[in-house]
Amino acid sequence: MVNVDGRIQKNGGNVSSCFCTADGRVIHAIGKPVSPEQLLEAAQWAEATYRRMQEVEPANLERQTTLVRAAHLAELNTNLQQYQKRYQAELAPAQQAYAQKVRDARQRQREGYRTASRPTEPAITAARKAANSFGGKRGHQALAAEPLAPLEQVSAHLFQKLTGEVAAEQRGRVFTASAGLKQAREHHLPILFVLYKGHGKYQDELNHETKRILNEVFPHPLIQPAIRKFVVVLMPLRELAALTQLEDLPPFEFSSNHSANLIVTGSDGHQVAAFDGQFVPEQLVSTLWEQAHLATLTQVEAMAEKELFSEALKRLRSEARFPANQEQRVQMEELAQEITLQLAEKREQEEKITEALRLYQRVADTATDGFLKEHARKQVERLQQSN
Repeated sequence: MVNVDGRIQKNGGNVSSCFCTADGRVIHAIGKPVSPEQLLEAAQWAEATYRRMQEVEPANLERQTTLVRAAHLAELNTNLQQYQKRYQAELAPAQQAYAQKVRDARQRQREGYRTASRPTEPAITAARKAANSFGGKRGHQALAAEPLAPLEQVSAHLFQKLTGEVAAEQRGRVFTASAGLKQAREHHLPILFVLYKGHGKYQDELNHETKRILNEVFPHPLIQPAIRKFVVVLMPLRELAALTQLEDLPPFEFSSNHSANLIVTGSDGHQVAAFDGQFVPEQLVSTLWEQAHLATLTQVEAMAEKELFSEALKRLRSEARFPANQEQRVQMEELAQEITLQLAEKREQEEKITEALRLYQRVADTATDGFLKEHARKQVERLQQSN
C-alpha cells in the first residue's frame, strides 16, 4: 500500500505531498495547491505503479527502480533509451562542474565560511538535467531522475522542484537553537542572539560583519568572560521566524538595515537590548555583564533554596571578580550576607558551634542590612553565653 506524506517541506504557504512505499521510498510527488481531483489522480497513479512494481519485481530494488523510472518517463512521453542518451551527454559536463565546485568550497572554507553547502554529486546532476530536458509535469521529471529514492534524501530537492522555492536544508540549526533556549530556561542563563543576513545558495553563509563579530569582538578580553555565561544562538535572520514559532518567542525590535544584529535577552527570551553590527566592544560589555550577574543572582538563590549554602557563597565570590555596577555589587554582597547567616544556622543545627559562631560574627561585622547585623550580633552573644 502507498503511504502519503504531506510534510515534505514547508516554506511560506507551500506544502508538497509525497506518495511513498512503506519503507519511505518516493514513488510520486505533487506540489503547490491542487484540486482534490488532481491529488486523487496522482495518488491513483502512484498506487498503480506500486502494484505493478510489486507484481513484476517484488524483491529486486534495482529492477524496481528501473521500472518506476520508466513509468515516469512514459508520462514525459519518452523512454529509457532516450533518457540514457541524454544522461550520458550531461555526465561529463556535470563531473567538470562538480570538480570546480569542490575547489570553490575548499576556498570558501579557507576564507572562514562555516556553512558552505556540499555540491550535488555529478551523477545526480546529470540525471536531473536529462529528465528535465523532457517536457512534462515537475513531479515526473524529478522522480524520473531519482526513482524510489529515500524521502529524507530527496525531500529538499523535491520541495524546490515542485514549489519553485529554495528549501531550508539547515533545519537542524533551528532545533539546536531550540535546545539551547530550553537549557537557558532550565538553568536561568541569559541568551545572546547573533542574527545575520547570510548569502550563498541557502542564505546562510556568514557575511563580513558577522565574521568580524565572531573573530574579533567576541574574543575581546572585556567580552569573552561574559559571553561564556550566555547561551549564544547564531543563525541566519531568515530562520528566526521558524525558531520563534517553535519556541513561542516574543517579537524582537532591531535594525533591519544591518547585515548583523545582536539581541540580548533574559532566560525567558524577552529582549533586553539590541546592537547592530557596527558596535564597539565597550558598548556591549556593560549590558552583557549586567545580564550575566542577574542570571548568577537567580542561580545562587536557587542553590540557597536547596541548602547548598557553601556552593552558593563560592559562586558569589567568583562572580565578584568580574565588572559590575554599584547596584549589582550591593545586591551580591547582601545576598552573600543572607546566605552566610543561613549557613551559620545550619552549622549550629549540626552542632558545629565554633564554625557557626565564626559565621555569625562575620555577618555581625560586615552586614550592611541593619536587621541582619543585629540578628547576627544577638546570635553571637547567645552562643558565647551558652558556652
